[in-house]
Amino acid sequence: MKAKSFLNSWRFLRQYYFGNKPHLAYVSGWNGHQNLGDEALYAAMQQYFAPFSLVDYPKGCWSWSFRVLPEIKNAVLAGGTMIAGKRSNAIHTRRCFDLCRHTVVFGTGVNHPDFWRHRLGAQEWDDAVVIWKHILGQCPYIGVRGPDSLRILQDWGIQNAEVIGDPVLYFAMDQQAASLDSAPRGGIGLNVAETKGRMYGDGDHYLQAYIDLVRMLKQAGWEIYWYVLWPRDYPLTKYIAEQTQTTLHIHSFYGNHTEFMHHVKQHVCVFAGMRLHGTALATLAYIPSISIAYQPKCYDYMKSISQEEAVVSTDTFEPGYVRELIESIHARRSSVIQTLYDNIHHLRQKQIDRANCIVREMMLSCENKQ
Repeated sequence: MKAKSFLNSWRFLRQYYFGNKPHLAYVSGWNGHQNLGDEALYAAMQQYFAPFSLVDYPKGCWSWSFRVLPEIKNAVLAGGTMIAGKRSNAIHTRRCFDLCRHTVVFGTGVNHPDFWRHRLGAQEWDDAVVIWKHILGQCPYIGVRGPDSLRILQDWGIQNAEVIGDPVLYFAMDQQAASLDSAPRGGIGLNVAETKGRMYGDGDHYLQAYIDLVRMLKQAGWEIYWYVLWPRDYPLTKYIAEQTQTTLHIHSFYGNHTEFMHHVKQHVCVFAGMRLHGTALATLAYIPSISIAYQPKCYDYMKSISQEEAVVSTDTFEPGYVRELIESIHARRSSVIQTLYDNIHHLRQKQIDRANCIVREMMLSCENKQ
């Protein structure tokens, strides 16, 4: 833990001293650990807030380094599913936001109480909620990932939040890409995740159901493409591929979201993913996609782009139903692609507009400081 804390602090100091733009404190989930979703989030925020140099607020005992340097006036909580949940995340965010004058939330998800309160413990959950209410009460702008996140905040009495979608929407392909259809019968893209038990239902049930699904898809003539988006997911992916004799196409993408999106665009007609941002990035390539939801955040994203009917929870995963859903989505792929384009680009434009307003206000704050 000390080594990780030191590395976080070193990353912060390096970003601070080598950035040649005004600084923006970045409070995020888990970037820098070869998790494609978090790396894509960070890259998106670099684009949305390009006039600033993002500075990761260091976690742990090294957060003191933030205090001893010249003032950073602006901070953003961006992406991930950070709000509510662990008390440590709330404390970490509050420490950063208390040191900054202009603080915003941009595309962050809210952990769902029905899923997390009993898993984390009622006391930890309730303590974290109190801190988050304090944090959000001081934010002039709160943009969240999806409608479920918004409803939770409204239940807390926070009324100035709105849905803007996940920040990775920045990387949505253009309209020409949406019109480029794959072969009528191509491959199925699959992604599984190592969740350490923090998922809907029984992990053993999900594993066997996924094996049965792949066998059904093979029998129906589909080519199987496996996508690994975090190194720790590779052993599980390899195990299922070996059990189903589908090891020919196992592809790993840990840092380059563009390569992943172009690969699925080239080879896949339907994507069924467990990692939230794996599914999200596939939809940004206009691949009709099914979210195998292991946590509520997966529903939150799919609802934000009006794809809630294409969500299957891991505790109700039934291979025959998922195979039928894949066939149904494939048969309607033209209309699904159009729906994806319309909803994604509506939210993306909203994000661009909101980010531009936030940047203008933050830059004005920096000028007033001078």
